[in-house]
Amino acid sequence: MKCPYAVNRTIQTQWTYEYDEEGRQCAGKEVSINKASFVDCELTSCGAYQNGKCCYNKRSDD
Repeated sequence: MKCPYAVNRTIQTQWTYEYDEEGRQCAGKEVSINKASFVDCELTSCGAYQNGKCCYNKRSDD
């Protein structure tokens, strides 16, 4: 089971710029890649695991 609460995240950002003949910046572009991988459930080591099940994001009025 994967944990919906804990995630390993990697963000890579790349910038590219274009310059005119006089060396002035005339355009720019930013590209971001955001990857997330969920970790395995820690079961009883997790504060969201109660009464033998995951209670992450459980509303208090349930």
